[in-house]
Formats: sequence, C-alpha cells, structure tokens
Amino acid sequence: MHDNLKALSAADFAVSAADANTIVVDSRPATDFCQSFVPRSVFLGTKEHLPEVLLAFVPADSNILLVATKGTESEIADAIKAAGFSNIIGYLANEMDAWKNAGLQVDMIIDIEPDEFAMDLPHDPNLMAIDLRSADAFHQSHVANSVSLPLADLADLALIAALPEEANIYLISENDSLAVVGASLIKRQGLHNIRIVTGGIVHIEQQTKVAFEKNKAQLN
Repeated sequence: MHDNLKALSAADFAVSAADANTIVVDSRPATDFCQSFVPRSVFLGTKEHLPEVLLAFVPADSNILLVATKGTESEIADAIKAAGFSNIIGYLANEMDAWKNAGLQVDMIIDIEPDEFAMDLPHDPNLMAIDLRSADAFHQSHVANSVSLPLADLADLALIAALPEEANIYLISENDSLAVVGASLIKRQGLHNIRIVTGGIVHIEQQTKVAFEKNKAQLN
C-alpha cells in the first residue's frame, strides 16, 4: 500500500491543481473519464499503459494529483511511484461526484460511432482526421486524407500548437483508451473540438465504406 496517501476535498484538490508544477492524472475507465473529468487532466489509459503514458507525457519533477475509481487509489499510487514519480500530493476523495457537487468546472470528451464519422467526413470542410497509431501502421493503411500524428509525438507541444484552431478533430487509434489519452493531451493545450471514433481503425474499416489509402506522408 502507498504510505500516507492523502484524500483531498474537491476544494483542496482544486487549489493544488492550480499550481503550475502540478498535473492531475486520471486512472478511471475511459468511458467514465470521457463523461466528466477535471479540466487539463492527463488520462492514464489502462493499467498496462500507465507507466509509458506517465514517462512520455508527465515531467519527472511534477507534483501528481490523482483521480481514481474509488477503492483503487492506493494501487494506482503504487504504480505511479513504481514508474518513478514520488511527489504524489493526494487523490480526489469521492472522485468526480465530489468535484461536481462542489460546483467546479468539468470537461468531457465526445465519442462517436464509425458510421457517424463516415457521415460527417464528406460534409465538414473543417474535419481533420488524426491517426494516433505508429507511422508504420499508418503507412500500411489509413483513412484517406487523414494525417499521421503518432501518440508518442504529442509530447512535442509544438505539434499540438500547429493544429488548426478551427479544425474539428476526429481521433483514430488502435483502441479507444489510447485515443482518449491523445484527446486529453490535446485538450490540455486548449483545443476542444475533439471527437473519439470508437472502435478505432478496425471498426471504421469493418463497419463503413470510408475510403482507405496507403503511404501518405505523416504530419510534421
């Protein structure tokens, strides 16, 4: 068990979260996170991906605030500490219920089915389909006219800053959890017109007639 892990009220959590060197990380299931989360949180993905998400996107000297499913806080804190992050301030007691009951601002992520994506694709001139898979996977096959921005590259904030402000961003990945990680990272930089295409690339190919292509240059 993680020693001295503090349960914080929503008010205390919010005060700590306002510090520039503090990052809120959220380990709840992707569906719960999308419905409501503390603004500017980094979604940690599955427990399997937690170490790599932390190491890739959270500075090593950060103070950590945790939002976790009730009863899992100590387990997740131990995993965070094992990844090399020792400055864990505490966790949000009673998770998002406490935050919302305190009247604090909540963010969310919209997810859509592949058929909705297929309907939007030809009619929205500002639609930007971003493929978060590896460059190799993208080159093998991807949605026509989508751009490659591998999830790992989102550590480069300049790449996020280069995304058009007017774009309606649709994120595609190999699984929904990693797409939500990407959405949380982009939202941290102030872009909010984001949707997750559920089921990722496989469901788009299986369930729609969206055109696919190969070997198009990646975004840089």
